Amino acid sequence: MKEAAAANSDKIKLLEEQGLEQEKQIEELAAGQEEQPLLGEDADEEMREGQVVEERALTPQEELAQKVEFVREEAEEHVRAVRAELEDHIAELQAEHDEQLDELRLENATQASEIKALEAEVAQQKTRIAAFTAAEQKKAEEVAMAVAKSSSGARKVETLEKQLAELQDMIEMMTLEKETIEMDKEIAEEHAEELQQEVEKLKAAMALSATTGSDSEGSSASNGDLADENRKLRAAVKTLHERASEEKADLSKKLRQAQRENAELVSLREEVEELTTKKNTLESEAEELKEMLDIANAYESMVEDLTEKNLTLGEKLAELETTVQSLESLREVDQEMEHQHTEYEAELRAEIDSQRVSLQELKQAALDQKVVLEDKERTIARFRDLAHSHREEIAQLKAKLRAESGAVESLKDTAHLALNQTMGLRALVAAAREHETEAARQKIIAEQARLENSFLRAVIPNSIFSETDQKVLRVRLTLGRIAGKSDILLQHLKKDLDTVVQLSTSGPQEGEKDDGSYIAAVSVEQLVLGDKLAAVSSQAKEDLFMLECHMTTEDEFSEGCSALDTSQTAALESVLDSALSAFSEGALLNGSRGGGDVTSLYDRLVQTSDEWHAGRVTQISSSVGAESFGARCAVVKLRARKDVAKMAFSISAMVTFLRETKNLLASPEMPDDAQTTALRNELIPVLDKCLGELFSVLSVAQLFYRRAEIDLAASDDDLDGLVAAGGETVTSIQSYAKEAQSLANALQSQLAHDGLLEHTKSANELVQFTQQTVYDHTVAFKEKLSLLFKLVCRGAFTDAVAPRTRSEHGDGTSGRPQWRIRAQAIHQELVDASTLRSNLAEMTELCNVLHQRIRDFERADSQHRVVAQKLESHVLQLTESVAAMTSEKSQLETQLAKEREQFDVALDESNKEKTLLNSLNRDLRKQLKRSSDAGNTAKTGNASSGSGKGSAMSAADAEAFRRAFQQLHNELHTVRSTLAKERLEKLLGSSAGPSARPSVAAKPSDRLASSLKEVATFSRQAKAQLSMPRLVDLKRAASPTGSSAHAQLMAEKLQQSRVQRDLAALRERVGAAMREDGWGQDVTNAITRGESVFGWQPPEMERPPVLLGRVKLGDSAATNVQPVQLVLNQSEVKHLSQALVC
Repeated sequence: MKEAAAANSDKIKLLEEQGLEQEKQIEELAAGQEEQPLLGEDADEEMREGQVVEERALTPQEELAQKVEFVREEAEEHVRAVRAELEDHIAELQAEHDEQLDELRLENATQASEIKALEAEVAQQKTRIAAFTAAEQKKAEEVAMAVAKSSSGARKVETLEKQLAELQDMIEMMTLEKETIEMDKEIAEEHAEELQQEVEKLKAAMALSATTGSDSEGSSASNGDLADENRKLRAAVKTLHERASEEKADLSKKLRQAQRENAELVSLREEVEELTTKKNTLESEAEELKEMLDIANAYESMVEDLTEKNLTLGEKLAELETTVQSLESLREVDQEMEHQHTEYEAELRAEIDSQRVSLQELKQAALDQKVVLEDKERTIARFRDLAHSHREEIAQLKAKLRAESGAVESLKDTAHLALNQTMGLRALVAAAREHETEAARQKIIAEQARLENSFLRAVIPNSIFSETDQKVLRVRLTLGRIAGKSDILLQHLKKDLDTVVQLSTSGPQEGEKDDGSYIAAVSVEQLVLGDKLAAVSSQAKEDLFMLECHMTTEDEFSEGCSALDTSQTAALESVLDSALSAFSEGALLNGSRGGGDVTSLYDRLVQTSDEWHAGRVTQISSSVGAESFGARCAVVKLRARKDVAKMAFSISAMVTFLRETKNLLASPEMPDDAQTTALRNELIPVLDKCLGELFSVLSVAQLFYRRAEIDLAASDDDLDGLVAAGGETVTSIQSYAKEAQSLANALQSQLAHDGLLEHTKSANELVQFTQQTVYDHTVAFKEKLSLLFKLVCRGAFTDAVAPRTRSEHGDGTSGRPQWRIRAQAIHQELVDASTLRSNLAEMTELCNVLHQRIRDFERADSQHRVVAQKLESHVLQLTESVAAMTSEKSQLETQLAKEREQFDVALDESNKEKTLLNSLNRDLRKQLKRSSDAGNTAKTGNASSGSGKGSAMSAADAEAFRRAFQQLHNELHTVRSTLAKERLEKLLGSSAGPSARPSVAAKPSDRLASSLKEVATFSRQAKAQLSMPRLVDLKRAASPTGSSAHAQLMAEKLQQSRVQRDLAALRERVGAAMREDGWGQDVTNAITRGESVFGWQPPEMERPPVLLGRVKLGDSAATNVQPVQLVLNQSEVKHLSQALVC
């Protein structure tokens, strides 16, 4: 835009410089033109003076001096016209220059304001784009953080699931270790019991030895046995001691090994703690890296979106660049056109200069030709005088010949007239036939035009073809009909005018035998009607020109149509129709003097024509642009032709009236008295003189009429509405027409036939009026008309109607008539309506497509919402499961801590029992040692006395001791088992009454667990497939090698059938697993049939769920089970729908 403003400023400077140069050139040309006319005037004056001297020497008459003065005046007028043209041209160039400067300045200002507005808009768009990019970046970052958080939450859930599995494994290991420890404890207790039994046995043996020690003296036979028993006991004690030492050595080894393992375990525990810390740090780093990876993925998606937007913006930028390039190319084309315009302007200026030079040359040649023409005119005038004299001699000889021939000539004339009438009748019959065929053809054309018009009227609605348009069309057609009908009547009346001229060539001395036919052929009323019709035709053509002119404004056009669309115009057309029908019957003009209805039609036609013409003249003169409209070329032509026709008809009417008056004076209708005789003797010669002059004037007027039809013919250039040059010729024609009409009116009023019959005026008054008013005016009028006709023959009409300037519609007009502009507007409205209709159809199709796409998007959105709701519910379930797992984990941790503490307590108690057993073993050993020592001492004193009795006591006591010891051992074993059970119940809680089925239900089998895993996997796959919408790859479908949409649909159906088969197989496997695990028949049948058990539990009450029914899903094999109809309330239906969705 800045470059355009700079270019406009440069153009303004160049135009200013060119304007200054043009002003200088025009001043130089004006000075040269002023010098040339002066030189031409001096030369013309010298030539004219020489010609005047020669003509005075040859024929010293006053006409030559008048011609010289006329030529001089013409030269002065030409100089003034050239000067005025140059001044007008200078003023026009200056005005054009100023207008161009104003336009360019205004354009520069508008472009500057547009540049500022565009810069402000660009700044606003930049701020909007920055804000939009910031908002989009913020949204993308929020989306990326949300995606990262969701992925991190998913990973946390996975890690928690893994930790839960590890904790479950740890719990199982702890339970296994606990069981192994309990088994070791039981083994140790059994070993301790065995040792305690041996100790008791030893105690019993010691007791027996003590009781039998006193009796050993009496029995010498049993000493050997005791000694053997002592040896055996010693060996047993020794073996026990060795076994104890070996066990002690083994225990010490195991202790040392355990200590070493404990030391190694401490180091390994430290290493494990270090590894766990490293593992935790690595896991945290991995989590951070995963979060960063999620953020990076989100940013990657954001970058992809931004790249797509960047590509779209790049495409838009490319389009804008192409538009800028096209605008630059248009600017270059504009500059080239301006350059060509300047070159063309220079060429036109050069051509104008050459035309001016040629115009000067032609003017000089015209002056030369004017001198030659004057010589020729003088020679022609001489020959005309000779021809006039010869014509008079021939007329005298013809009169003598007629007088001598007599009746022969009359018979010949009669026969010739009859032949002429016969040939005329034949020609009329042939013409009538041609006219009939032409009328039939025109009738067919008119009928076709009527049908076409009715069709177009039916096609075009009233909203477009309004009442105003109908009025314009009606006015144009009416004016065309009025002008055409007036021209038809004028053509026939012009034939009457030619008849008058032909009669005038025979002269007034032919006799009275042609007067009857002359009067029958032509009447004054016909010529008066021709005058009126000429005015009506000219006015109608002026109105048509106003409607067709390119310079007519819209206001002038509407005012003209409103003024013409009246009842008076319709009355004029109806009267013209009646006149045409009467004229075709031959009753309009022949019966105009006989009275009756036809006379009234003639009077109505004349009156209506006068009223319509007077009204239109008044309206045109009172309008705003009457002067400018009257100065246009077409109007000047029409008015000049009207004035010429009126002048010809007025002169012809005067000739006809004078002939009728002469015939009336010579007829026997006049009273036979002295007044009539005086009129016949004095007035008729004067009338003959007047008729002779009027005949010559009529011939000139007829030539004038023909010349006007040639020179003032209409052309297409007249529609441009250019202003005519005008001149004295047009004003002279107008004044001569008015003079002829006033003279005719005065003649008809003074020489009225009623006054002649009644002798209202004396013969002297009539003769004086005819001599002074008619004859003198006719002679002067003849001279003026002859001079004007000479000017017309030289091209006065052409110069008068030539346009002054060739404007290019600088006043805002478009170079077209208003009706054509309106027709173009109607056409454009119809085209816009058709394009709007097609665009509306396209927009309807597009809206339908968009509605379909919106419905598809809504469907996809609903599916996405369902998927999102499912994912949200899944996330909530996961969060709830994670919370439950965390609570369960915390409970398990607390329970594990409690179990560890209890296990430590149990270990401490077992250690205490072990220490007690060790102390008891030591005590028993000490007692055995003491008993062995006591036995050795008692053996020496009492060996002989108690040997028999001791052996007898020994067997019974030993048996009793064994039974007692066995009973004590059993009681101790039962007490310990009950204590152990009580301790286990305290530690692990009550486990009373477990059945086989709950144990099976609490701990499912491996097959059922694998089946549940398969069911969970299949449900996840099915949910993922159902959550995604069905998509059709249009690119593959559109490609020649790609599969069609139908093939893709069939593939999806095949996949669905496969999924159904997999579901049926999975149901069978789950049913078999449940059947093998001992579940009921209802459950297995429900699983195999594809039924889903659902229950309902109100939130406000805590009670077990109530089985309401089963829902069958899928299309499994048909069964004979009758479905149960359920009646559910709103909450139950809601719960059922939630269960089905989940």
